[in-house]
Amino acid sequence: MSKIESKIRKERVIKNAHGGRWVRCVTSTKDYVITGGDDHEAVLWEKGGKGQKVRTFEGHTGSVRCLDTTPDGKYLVTGSFDEALILWEISSGNIVRSFKGGHINTVCAVAVTPSGDGIVSGSLDNTAILWNLHDGSILHTFKGHSYGVRCVCIDSTGTYLYTGGNDKITIKWDLKSGKRIMTYSGHGYHVTSISLASDKYLVTGSADETAIVWNVDDATPLRTFKGQHSDSIRSLCLSPDLRFLATCSHDNTTVLWDFHTTQPLHTFKDHTDEVNAVHITAENRLITGSDDRSMIQYDISKLCKDVPIRFALLHCLRTISHREEDKDGSRRLLHLDSSASRAYRTRNISSVRYLMCCVCRDL
Repeated sequence: MSKIESKIRKERVIKNAHGGRWVRCVTSTKDYVITGGDDHEAVLWEKGGKGQKVRTFEGHTGSVRCLDTTPDGKYLVTGSFDEALILWEISSGNIVRSFKGGHINTVCAVAVTPSGDGIVSGSLDNTAILWNLHDGSILHTFKGHSYGVRCVCIDSTGTYLYTGGNDKITIKWDLKSGKRIMTYSGHGYHVTSISLASDKYLVTGSADETAIVWNVDDATPLRTFKGQHSDSIRSLCLSPDLRFLATCSHDNTTVLWDFHTTQPLHTFKDHTDEVNAVHITAENRLITGSDDRSMIQYDISKLCKDVPIRFALLHCLRTISHREEDKDGSRRLLHLDSSASRAYRTRNISSVRYLMCCVCRDL
C-alpha cells in the first residue's frame, strides 16, 4: 500500500441508493449528503454515522440530473429531465415552488446565487436561465451556446456566470445584465463540468478526457490534467483547501489529482459502471455516484491534513508582493497581499532568522 493509499479510507457503500436506478448527482450541506437519481427523486442522507436515508424529495416526473442548496442550507433546488426545477424545504421535504416554462429540454445544471435570491439553470435547449428564487419569474435568458448547456457556476460575489456546453466552449457572462464577456475555447469535445478556484481560476472538465485550468481574466489555459481517464470526464470537484482536484469518468473511475502540479495521486476503482458524480464535503469526504446504482463515501481527511512543508512555503512565496527595507538597512519586512494573514521577517538580506508560514487559498 502506498503512502497516499494509507491515508484514504472507504467509509461506506450504499447500494441501490435510488431504488436500483442510476445515481446522477451529489452535493452536501453542513448536516446532510443529497443525491439525485434516475428514479425521479432526490434523497437526503445522514452525513455521518451509518449514512442512513433521512427522506426523499418526490415531485419530478423525470430523472433528477442536477442539484444545489441555498447558502443558508435550508432549501434544495433540483433540475430534471422533465425540463423543470423544484425548490424544496430540506427540513420537511415539502415543495416550495416549481420553475417551469423556461426550458424546453433536459435541465442539466443548476446553481444558486451567493445571495440566495436567484437560481441559474442550464439546459440541453442551448440556454441558461436566471430565475427569481422567490417568485419563479425569469430574470434573464443567456443565449450564446450552439448546443446544450451542460454545466454552470457562479463566482463568490454573484457578478459572473460561467456556462459550459456541448459546443466545446465555456462562456463568461455578466450575471446581472446578461452580457457575454469572454469565451474559453480549447477542449476537443463537450464541456461537462466546471468549477472556480478563488474566483481567479476556472476549471473545466470535458468528454475529451481532460480537465483544464484557465485564467478567468484572459481565458489563457494554464495547465491540463490528462492521461488518466480513458473515457469522458463527467464531473469534477475541488477540495475545500484547493489542494486537490477530483474527476470522475465514464471509464468507471475517479481520479484525485494534485491541483497545483497536475500529478495524479490516487485512482478510485470501486465502481463497476460509469461514475456520474463526485463531490468533496467540507469535512473532506469524497463521495461518488454511479450507473452501478451505488454511492460510495471515502474519508480523505488524513490526506488533506498532511500539508508538506514545500506546499506551505510555496503558498507563502506566491503571496509576497513587495519588500520594504528598514531605515537602518539591517532588515526587511515582506508584505503580503490581501489573501495572506501574516508578515514574514528576515534579519538581513542574505539569511532568514525566522519565517512564519500559513497555508492560504491564493493560487
